[in-house]
Amino acid sequence: MAARESKIAAALGEIAQGQPLTPDAVVEVATDPDHVLHDSFEWDDTTAGHSYRVWQARRLIRGVKIVTPEGQKTSRFVSVKIGAQRQYEDIRVVVQDADMWTAVLTDMAQRFGEYETTLNGLVSMAQTEERGETAQELQQRVTRLRNRLEEAAQLPL
Repeated sequence: MAARESKIAAALGEIAQGQPLTPDAVVEVATDPDHVLHDSFEWDDTTAGHSYRVWQARRLIRGVKIVTPEGQKTSRFVSVKIGAQRQYEDIRVVVQDADMWTAVLTDMAQRFGEYETTLNGLVSMAQTEERGETAQELQQRVTRLRNRLEEAAQLPL
């Protein structure tokens, strides 16, 4: 991990220690010109407003990667819906907490369902064989991902 990425990861970890890690919390902390995250944001309101900075914060959070035991890079922080709120949690915490684990898998299952519906529409509406084959390959990948999601839901914590 590059030095800047390490500093960003450490700063996000510090924010998560004191409060839920949300894009708004990251923007709030980064408003301090001396904070390590400050230069990661566009502060000129004529160029970008608060909503854009929140989007930048989401990208920043999702951009922090760790390496899994299998050697794959994955996001360190996972979006978890807790009640009506959504926040990011360290993936290593999520896999140890049954409620967070269930919340993440439920959220993913819902998103996969939406992707499947859209993909099924694309496949059925494909007008050329080449587009149909590409969509069908994607449909097979989505099915494999859904199967992995269902397998993960069966893992004991």
